[in-house]
Amino acid sequence: VGGTSALASINGLGKAVLVQSGGLQTISGRVRFETLRVQNTLSGSSQITTGNTQINTVLELGSGNLNIANAASLTLLSTSVTHAANINDFGSNDGTLTGNVVAQRYVGGSGNLQHQVGSPVSANLNQFGSTGGTAFVVPLNCDETQLDFSSPYGKVFEWHENVPTSCILEGWQVKGSASPADAAKGYSVYLNGGSTLNVTGAPNLATSYSQSGTRGGYNLPTLQSSGVYTFDAGWNLFSNPFPSGYTYTAQAGYNANGFIYVPTGPFSGSYQPLTPGMILAPFQGIMLQKSNPGGSANYTFSKANRTLSGTTTFFQNSNAETLEIEVSGNGFMDKTQLSFISNSTDQFDTEFDLRKQRSNLGQPTIFTGDNTFPYAMNSKTGIAQTSTVDMGLIPGANGTYTFTVNGINSFDPTSYIYLEDKVTGTYQNLRDNNSYTFSMNNTENVNRFVLHFTPKAEIQAAAATCQNNGQITIEQPGAANWNYTITDNATNVTMAQGTLNSSNPVAVAAPSGVYNITLTDNNGYQVIKNVQVNGQTPIAATMTANTNTAEVDETITLSNTTTGATNQTWDMGNSVQFSTPMVNYSYPAEGVYTVTLSTINADGCAATTTQTITVTQKTATSLNNLTKDKLRVWSYENNVMVDFTKQPGDAVVIIYNLLGQEISNEPYTGNGIYSKELNNNELGYILIKVRQGDKVTTKKLFINQM
Repeated sequence: VGGTSALASINGLGKAVLVQSGGLQTISGRVRFETLRVQNTLSGSSQITTGNTQINTVLELGSGNLNIANAASLTLLSTSVTHAANINDFGSNDGTLTGNVVAQRYVGGSGNLQHQVGSPVSANLNQFGSTGGTAFVVPLNCDETQLDFSSPYGKVFEWHENVPTSCILEGWQVKGSASPADAAKGYSVYLNGGSTLNVTGAPNLATSYSQSGTRGGYNLPTLQSSGVYTFDAGWNLFSNPFPSGYTYTAQAGYNANGFIYVPTGPFSGSYQPLTPGMILAPFQGIMLQKSNPGGSANYTFSKANRTLSGTTTFFQNSNAETLEIEVSGNGFMDKTQLSFISNSTDQFDTEFDLRKQRSNLGQPTIFTGDNTFPYAMNSKTGIAQTSTVDMGLIPGANGTYTFTVNGINSFDPTSYIYLEDKVTGTYQNLRDNNSYTFSMNNTENVNRFVLHFTPKAEIQAAAATCQNNGQITIEQPGAANWNYTITDNATNVTMAQGTLNSSNPVAVAAPSGVYNITLTDNNGYQVIKNVQVNGQTPIAATMTANTNTAEVDETITLSNTTTGATNQTWDMGNSVQFSTPMVNYSYPAEGVYTVTLSTINADGCAATTTQTITVTQKTATSLNNLTKDKLRVWSYENNVMVDFTKQPGDAVVIIYNLLGQEISNEPYTGNGIYSKELNNNELGYILIKVRQGDKVTTKKLFINQM
């Protein structure tokens, strides 16, 4: 690739690839690549011979070596606070680089501001602006805003955690021009906003870099807090040592969460949480706290955690209920975080919690807990165990401030969240309004606020069985009070409704299915939840028959009308069976038959139902039956039968023996079949008379005992 004195730019979404299996491949002149990949094989090599080669996104060292000659330069560009080019020699890339690079870091803001940074290349701190010799600063009367006249001054400072005895400032050491920038160590550097820091040296591409941290035994008060805030021990200043992004991980010997000092932007001048999973950009400094007093512990930055730098991502427990409360006022912002995580405790957990660090002098600092142990990140086991959490604000200056509460939707909608202001004596429902504005002066009690939580409604569903429905239960701990309605989602039928509170739990039987639960409080706030009742669906067997009386060889039609049936078996009462949904059948002999339908559904639930069918001969005992549009009278064994289905109404059935003596006299009303069983003394011929109004039907029958 040959360039000229004018910049040749090769950019876009693609990449330029140097592929060489033998000989030498060179780059010269001024050229800018969006992405440059070196993919040399066998004896091939690549070299930047002269001029300035610039990388805007990434230099991929796939294989082989890229050499940067002394007469040339390779610049990793940074054009904004969110942009920095990376070197990718990790993962599947195992190429190498020899020579120096220029690593850039764009500086945001305006004017000289303190930045916590490290170096991604091997360099002296004079490239960061250090001058003169090396000595510790000398505070004046422990005043954070003033140094003694004998104190050294400088632009680059190194933090020594184990040095302070009475004043925090005693731990800062001014670095001289000959001091090397140790890989993985962080420094506090005054940089001019709106400019670009350029640091030249061999890039840090080793397998790992480590720094040792300590923890002294002090908790020192600070002037910024007006005597109500202390700086705790164990904080060490490290940095991402690589010319690429780095995924922060927790390590033994250090609390899991740390801090990143924010020099510019909305939260400038404050320390914001660093949590596992966040991606550190090149140059990024971080504050980590050694977990136990005494001795030292190494924190190691490993090549295995390298990545391409991008948007910082916060990986929070997916089921965590988390509030983030921001405060804004006097042109500054700060924030704190409160979470309910089941495997945390209400004490300080090194895995979840983080103690708050004070913002710059004159700026607001918000925290949960109280000022004796303020939290930047505060985890509690659950609302049922901890329903109130103190929250404080050090305003930094008199003024008007606004809280904005984010993350309310991470809580169950049946949990109320209130903000109490102990000065005004007011409670604000944060679901109605997540913003609260108030006035505060710099001398009042900083422990002014309380967050109140109510436990969520506990909804459970027990599974249904073939024999029994399932059950929906709702319990509401705490002071919440609801009007509830439970509706079948499929049919929109209301299953139950009433009042739900701690004294009135709900238990409703329900078959398997999906149900809507609507909860409405006294202010009209409404929560709608779905609940699934699992398990088996019971089955209720039903059938229809076109008649329940028939003559021999007369066809009867039976239909399975059971909802949800997948299989059925018909037993016709005479050892004949069918398995079809509909049966057409004629009985070959008279009798009273009990038809049994057995059904089963997809869940394996079974049910049966029966139907009695009476079958008669076409001719009964030497006398013809009456026509079918009138009564039918016959005998079956020792039973007298009268079919009123063709001629329903009020009737009287009278039975005589052959001597003319009355055996039975019974009224009948309806459209069914009348049946009368006669005893042994009444066997033989009888006379039956059926009177319906002015109509009389008489028939002679023979009765015998089978």
